[in-house]
Amino acid sequence: MITRMLRITGMVIPISLFTFALSSNAALADPWTDGSSSVYVTDTSDKAGIGTTTPATQLEVNHDANSYWGLRLKNTYSGGHSWTMGDGKSAHGGFSIYDDTAAADRLFIASTGKIGIGSSSPSRLLHLKNSASDTGIRIESTGTNADFLLYSGVGSADKFGIYDEDASLDRLVIDSSGNVGIGTTSPSYKLDVNGDIGVNETLYGPASTALTLQSATGRAMIFNTNGSNERMRDN
Repeated sequence: MITRMLRITGMVIPISLFTFALSSNAALADPWTDGSSSVYVTDTSDKAGIGTTTPATQLEVNHDANSYWGLRLKNTYSGGHSWTMGDGKSAHGGFSIYDDTAAADRLFIASTGKIGIGSSSPSRLLHLKNSASDTGIRIESTGTNADFLLYSGVGSADKFGIYDEDASLDRLVIDSSGNVGIGTTSPSYKLDVNGDIGVNETLYGPASTALTLQSATGRAMIFNTNGSNERMRDN
């Protein structure tokens, strides 16, 4: 007896594993057609099932057990990876794209609809997790030559930053105490700016205490108008 096989990108599957739901006009027909270099379903209205005798879609794979299952895609060429798509390998009950070569979930969708990248237990609608020193989202526009990175972890610190990839500079940093730095990655105050600040309207102080303007020790405080016209100096 000759066993017919189905070959899909490096995988060989015995055709006997498939159950076919044939269209009425093809009830007695052979569901497979052997081409010179491919095997395909003869009638495009037919449905193939693995683990089910009543497939509802073009290809349906069922697995009735409390264990991991999925469709594996493997490239055996040097440097190639093995990937499995199916029921969550790290967390049963969701859908995952699992990197078998690196033994890691690359994308996980929980039954709640939450999506994890690097996490098999996402706690928000989109949860990014990385064991490296920083985890972020890169936003790049080639039309306007704008390239920014929103990321968590400046070096090994517990900080959130907006990084300018084009200029290789941190534009904004928020540390774990809530201090915000512009032009500095180590803010010492609620707002720490390393550079010039422009105010087009009024600078208001608190209602119950005085507004304090303080320069660094040994530095003068200068008030200018129109850019460089000095009006007052306190040495």
